[in-house]
Amino acid sequence: MKNWLFALLAVPGLLMAQDRQELRLDVAGEIGIDRQGEVYDYTINSILTPELKALVDKTVRQWKFEPVLRNGEPVYAKTGMRMILAALPVAAGYQMRIENLRFVGARKPESMEPPRYPREAMLRDVGGTVLVAVRVGADGKVLDAVAAQSQLYGKGGKTNSDGKLASMLEQASVDAAKRWKYQVADAAAGDAPETTLIVPIEYRVNQTVTSAGWREGASTAKPIPWLPSDKQHYDAAGLKQGESMAVDNGFKLKENVVGKTL
Repeated sequence: MKNWLFALLAVPGLLMAQDRQELRLDVAGEIGIDRQGEVYDYTINSILTPELKALVDKTVRQWKFEPVLRNGEPVYAKTGMRMILAALPVAAGYQMRIENLRFVGARKPESMEPPRYPREAMLRDVGGTVLVAVRVGADGKVLDAVAAQSQLYGKGGKTNSDGKLASMLEQASVDAAKRWKYQVADAAAGDAPETTLIVPIEYRVNQTVTSAGWREGASTAKPIPWLPSDKQHYDAAGLKQGESMAVDNGFKLKENVVGKTL
């Protein structure tokens, strides 16, 4: 059992870091797999101690994926990755466990004009988060956008259920998303010509309210019109402003690693 206590306490970005309590760390990176589903490249973008970085890198490079298919053929492919690690207190110090894992896709935005804040919502101190589903073409232009889910809150982060205000925030979000521009699809990196991204847009009147990201189960998801039924389900829990996730990038592990120790 390795003791990561001192290494963990030196890592920026730990949440709720108190002595002998569970610690959590958000690790972002990019991963590439070959035609057989073997990891051939992995880059960690988060700031980690050398010991923890080496442990994460070693673990990820042992993963096995189902090959990513394009036109029925396996290809080399890359994707962004977000992983939540939990450090659990044990007798020897701390044990690292994968608490959450998400493959977010590789298409990055080039321009994202923010939406207008509906005046009525602002005057009533109502904020919220809208999850927008964005269909992006090979040239990076947004082909379509819809509001997939939304959550409202008032002062102090209390939930607000005003349907009229929710519709206002959703419409403002969709109007803005339709003007966004993304990177052109990179066939050499395994990008699909067309992709669907889930993007959170936050409206915040009270800036003292800290965003913990999307709260799963707080609202009912609406169908995304252009996606088949087997692509309608996605896990956006914890997704924050400035992040996105692809619901159709084709990355799938052969064995589930969530809950396993490093």
